[in-house]
Amino acid sequence: MTEAGYEIVRKVKILHVLLGSASVVVVSYLWKGAALSVFLGWVLMACNFELLEWQMKRIFCRGQKPRNRFAVMVKYYLRFVVLALIMWLVIAEKLVKPLPFAAGLFLLGISFVVVAFEMFIKQALGREV
Repeated sequence: MTEAGYEIVRKVKILHVLLGSASVVVVSYLWKGAALSVFLGWVLMACNFELLEWQMKRIFCRGQKPRNRFAVMVKYYLRFVVLALIMWLVIAEKLVKPLPFAAGLFLLGISFVVVAFEMFIKQALGREV
């Protein structure tokens, strides 16, 4: 990955931590029982993103043979299935409230959109990204 790619990932992670922390604080103030749900969704997506980054580095940043790349890609989809299973289990067992949990999951997506918008604005204004 290039230096710019690492910078983008770093910005997304920082923004995700800031948004998650702020969301947990605000939700705990407004809706007492929902803070844990937001927190669990936030942490689940943070762990998922870290695993995704680790897997992508294994695929693209090392000189691996094609059969090893295939195994990593299978693990990539297996990680996705495990994530979906965990989400289903947590909601089915009523450990979390679904709407705040979804909000916690969505924070990573918001982080990506904000960083992409920042990059777009910088390019539109002719500044360095």
